Amino acid sequence: MLKSFNATLAANTAATLLTAASGHEILAVGLRINGGQNGGTVTLTKNNGSSDVFSETYTVGVGDVLSLDCKTAFPSGYSWKALSDTAGVQIDVCADDMEV
Repeated sequence: MLKSFNATLAANTAATLLTAASGHEILAVGLRINGGQNGGTVTLTKNNGSSDVFSETYTVGVGDVLSLDCKTAFPSGYSWKALSDTAGVQIDVCADDMEV
């Protein structure tokens, strides 16, 4: 089932964008980062439930919007977290949540 996950980030405070429930796998297919009124640097981190396994960092300017097609899989128990160095950055994720 296609779902939308979103968050407006606080400065230097990690926000969980999505978590794959038991018996599910989530496939993220689209990512949109809106710099808002402050812009900033955003780090997205994939976690396997006990440790971080992958991180990527994006910089967006004031009022800029970064849209990416992605194909990132999150098996059961995995999560995707976002951290921004400024407040007000918005993140939207379009993903397919599947029972496995």
